[in-house]
Amino acid sequence: QAAVVNNGYVISNAGATTVTLPATAVFGSEIKVQGLGAGGWIVQANTGQTINVGSVATSVAGSVTSANRYDTIQLVCIIANTTWSAQGNLSSGLTVV
Repeated sequence: QAAVVNNGYVISNAGATTVTLPATAVFGSEIKVQGLGAGGWIVQANTGQTINVGSVATSVAGSVTSANRYDTIQLVCIIANTTWSAQGNLSSGLTVV
């Protein structure tokens, strides 16, 4: 699933579903992901992008993975095209790689 800026996604599949960040995003763009299906979700960064979750950052082109089917994450672009930061997470323990 390729994400579009300023949209939200409810992931309801039985298997893990990957939501890939948009390659182009202006400062302040948002992406929201809500889990529903048993498989959970993976938010994947593109080459040259990172995702910050609290004090932990993904590797370049890294990912954040839900730990529970109902986990949620809201990401905001804090540096155009390259850097996203999580806010408003609700999780039992996200995996950041």
